[in-house]
Amino acid sequence: MNVQLAESFMTGFSQAVALFGQTKPKKEGGGATLDESYQVLKKAIDAVGIKKVAVELGLSTSLLYKWCQRSEDINEYQSASGAANPLDRLQKLYELTNDSDIINWLCQNADGFFVPNPTIDKKKRGLHVVENMQGMIREFSETLDTIIDCYNNGNRIDSDESKRIRAKWEELKQFGEFFVSACESGKFDKKPSKGKTKRG
Repeated sequence: MNVQLAESFMTGFSQAVALFGQTKPKKEGGGATLDESYQVLKKAIDAVGIKKVAVELGLSTSLLYKWCQRSEDINEYQSASGAANPLDRLQKLYELTNDSDIINWLCQNADGFFVPNPTIDKKKRGLHVVENMQGMIREFSETLDTIIDCYNNGNRIDSDESKRIRAKWEELKQFGEFFVSACESGKFDKKPSKGKTKRG
């Protein structure tokens, strides 16, 4: 598969990561409805050309057309109008295994990383803000400690030590993105009670 085709597919696949872990599109915080998997695939394939994709993957165009149609039930895809597409299969595999490494692998191939949607106890939103801030500082400190520890081991950083640093860096990025995502989605937006002064 050539580089341009691979990049186009990975772009489309990365847009579908948000679909994993749920069987139907839903709205988050009043936002727009997520596209379904077949819609994401259709957009990605149309951008490249269905004939070109079929040739590169060694598949028939009829199968690709089915991938771009709604499949009502992945367990009964053979009798549905649309065949279970790769995204449906990956979603089902994730649901069966509950292993986020499947999604992480896909995200990393799309030059990104997976950040789960935050779940926060509404009764402890204020405490969670402080805890998250403290957590980010702790993760950052641990990342620096890892880098310093690796470098002090002979004033160099070898491939194994680079993997340690990468692992800590990914943890820090995920923690930070988790917190910012919670902020953006209004998870910490606790409205003042009646009679209390509003924030300026």
